[in-house]
Amino acid sequence: HFGRQNEVITIDLARVMEGEDLLASAVEPADRAISAGQAIAIATMAPQDEVERLQGKYGRDVVARTAEDFLTCLAQRMIFERGVRRLVIAGGETAGAIVPKLPITRFIVGPYQGLGTGRMVAEMPFPVALMLKSGKLGGLDVFSAVLDEMRRPVSVEPYLEQWPPKARTQ
Repeated sequence: HFGRQNEVITIDLARVMEGEDLLASAVEPADRAISAGQAIAIATMAPQDEVERLQGKYGRDVVARTAEDFLTCLAQRMIFERGVRRLVIAGGETAGAIVPKLPITRFIVGPYQGLGTGRMVAEMPFPVALMLKSGKLGGLDVFSAVLDEMRRPVSVEPYLEQWPPKARTQ
């Protein structure tokens, strides 16, 4: 649904697994889309038989970690080198891999918007709007709708939280 009106860049995970550096090949089309004012999606999806082949060759955990590491490096590059300030991270494990590797000092949690989604503004050296979306939850238009909503200020009192959480003392 998102790809009907926006750029979707699919990363060939087999090439990443073979050690090929595909970061530049993902950043270049992303730059063109961003310059044109277009939203983009970057995915490491593959047909099930290809995923199974890679998992058989390298191991399930290695394939997952490689995809997460690639997307983490790409997110960091897009934020810190390309000035991206609105980011949707889809996949619970993917979000769990990317968010802890960002230099977030605190975050402001946004309003509840439905099962499997969470919005926040992460404070780093600058604010970045994030939406974390778990796997298969959310409507067909969830990406476009959330990116549009991220352009408007939140009208609900925010919940402030320090990141990373401080150890509790007793």
